[in-house]
Order: sequence, then structure tokens, then C-alpha cells
Amino acid sequence: MKVFLDFDDVLFNTKKFVVDYKKIFRLHGISEDVYKKYYYDYLPNKKNSKLKKYISEPHIDKIGKEEGIDVSALKQDIEVFLGTASKYVFSDVYDFLGSFKKNDSYLISYSKNKFLESKIKNSGVAKYFKKVVMTDSLKSLPVRDIMREDNIKKDEQVFFLDDRIEQIDDVKKHYKWIKTVFINRKEGRYQNIADDMCDFECKNLKQAKKIILKNS
Repeated sequence: MKVFLDFDDVLFNTKKFVVDYKKIFRLHGISEDVYKKYYYDYLPNKKNSKLKKYISEPHIDKIGKEEGIDVSALKQDIEVFLGTASKYVFSDVYDFLGSFKKNDSYLISYSKNKFLESKIKNSGVAKYFKKVVMTDSLKSLPVRDIMREDNIKKDEQVFFLDDRIEQIDDVKKHYKWIKTVFINRKEGRYQNIADDMCDFECKNLKQAKKIILKNS
């Protein structure tokens, strides 16, 4: 059995993290309006892009350039803040991860950047996974690559857990035999509705664990 997991809003309380992250900007005199104005206003984001990418450094640099603010101290404080990422891991995560072998577990997170890499590293969860992948693509591509590299066959039970419907739809479209689990936490940022591509819907990883063990 193999388990593919997302990071933000599945393992990591990103909503609470962002609330505290914004506080650092306010401490440096940057308002909510200014924070939002430049949140996605930099490359590689494009107009009408379905999946936007938040990258901390160009966001901060754009604020500094456009608003005439020295952001060097802000960057230093954010580095310190990222070091506290472990406190934003959901309380049900370690029991869930401890229920599956490391060699059967894969972390795939969107998107590929140093900010996310630092969050994952400092969260402390990476050691529970055989592979940690950050991707700028929809997740069917890294899933495909992992299955090829690790010789995962169709007759093996595979579960894919994510909080984004578009990611679940993408994986299910390419791999109909993979069981998809929609994680719809009350603490999540995206209160989506499960569609027919979702085999299961859960409110937390405690429920997800029961479903996986029952259906594997």
C-alpha cells in the first residue's frame, strides 16, 4: 500500500500560519492592503492562472520596491518565524504518519520554492516520508514519476490525499484506480465541495486513517 499526501491544509495549519505571518508585516508598518496588493503580483504568476504560486521573497521585494520600504529586517524576522513551523502541524498528523511505513509514504506539495521548502523542513514531518516532492505542475506528473521510479503497480493499493479538488480531479483523471481522499478540514482555507472524482471525504486525518485501513 502507498499513500500520497499534500502538505498545506492537510498536514500543516496554513490558515493559522498565514495569520501569524501577516502579523510580522504589520510589525514592520506594512498594512493588510499593501500585503494583499502585491501577494501574487510578480512572476511566475499570470493573469487567469488556475494555480497561483505564493513565493515569499519576490512578494517582499515587490513591496519594498513599490512602496519604498527597507525590507531587510522584515526578511530576517520571517526567517526566524519559519523556524517555528513545527507548531503549525495538525495534532492528528503524527498518529496518522506513524501508522504507515516510511517507504510507503510520499509527500507532494505545490509549489516549488524556498519558502515552502523551509516550511516543510522546519515542520519536522519530512522524516516520515520516503520522498518529499515540491512541484509547479498538477500532481499527476510527480505521482507518475514516483510510480515509475518505485515500480508501483496497478494491483497495489494507492491512496492520494489532498485538500484541493483540482488536484484530486487531475490524479483521478490519469489514474482511475488510485483511491482519492478529499481532506476538508474546518481549519482549511478552501471550503470546497467534494465531486464524483473523490472516493472519500474526511474532516481530518483520524477519519482518513480509518478509511485507508478499512479499504486496503
